[in-house]
Amino acid sequence: MHISVCDDDKEMAVYIANLVKKSVPEYNTEIFTSGEDLLACDTKTDIAFLI
Repeated sequence: MHISVCDDDKEMAVYIANLVKKSVPEYNTEIFTSGEDLLACDTKTDIAFLI
């Protein structure tokens, strides 16, 4: 499963991604700092945190 965290504030995105990684370490977590970057990603996102 792939989880994406998207926020223009990189520190907040890293914080949320770290919480996710602690909760479900077996899932892949990726950070994006813009919606355009998230949409341009080739990887399928199963869960997205849009903050």
